[in-house]
Amino acid sequence: MSTTFGIIDQVTFDTVEIARRVGKRTDKSAVTITALGELSLFILKNMDPETVVVAMDNSSQGIHTIGDIINHPGFVEIDWNLIPTGFGVC
Repeated sequence: MSTTFGIIDQVTFDTVEIARRVGKRTDKSAVTITALGELSLFILKNMDPETVVVAMDNSSQGIHTIGDIINHPGFVEIDWNLIPTGFGVC
């Protein structure tokens, strides 16, 4: 089961996709969460950890804030193999 997470742009009110959770086991977790490219990783590392995230295509599965993403034991900065084609391209 996978979920894409986003944040709400406070100017346009669009949802900006920043991370994806997939059921790929790591040595620390049964799932992996990865940033969706360099800009997404910058957002995750520099915004307030209490910033609320939106589960875009599934349930939140316990992820509610940026802090939940970056502190998750399955978080990897960028795993290009888990990112659908077209993400992270500037």
